[in-house]
Amino acid sequence: MKPADPGKHLRNIKTLCQALSQTRRVHRQGKDIMTHNPEVVRSDALLQEVAEKMRTLEIGILPVCNDDRVVGLLTDRDLTVRATAAGCDPTMIQVCEGMTTNVVYCFEDQTSPKQLSLWKNNRCAEYSS
Repeated sequence: MKPADPGKHLRNIKTLCQALSQTRRVHRQGKDIMTHNPEVVRSDALLQEVAEKMRTLEIGILPVCNDDRVVGLLTDRDLTVRATAAGCDPTMIQVCEGMTTNVVYCFEDQTSPKQLSLWKNNRCAEYSS
């Protein structure tokens, strides 16, 4: 009779721990993965101001809000493709002219599977899991 493989028991425990971790990750709520009090910009801000803010904060995306309402997103790609490549002067163009307006979002109490389904159904280019 062969002696038991002690490594097999450890591998089984590791697999079980990974499965439990994955289950917890899949069922997180929006409030567990969201950024609380994010930096935002107004739709009437100039693109140059927002580009400077992105550089200072070392980020590539900012929600665009008017009062307490999200009206769009501005990404570093929006700045490059919609403004710079089009030959726009970023000191003269407002965020509302270059932002992405079709914003897909979730609520704090939605679980990750619902969030992923929402994002995938809306053909979002990037979503987190």
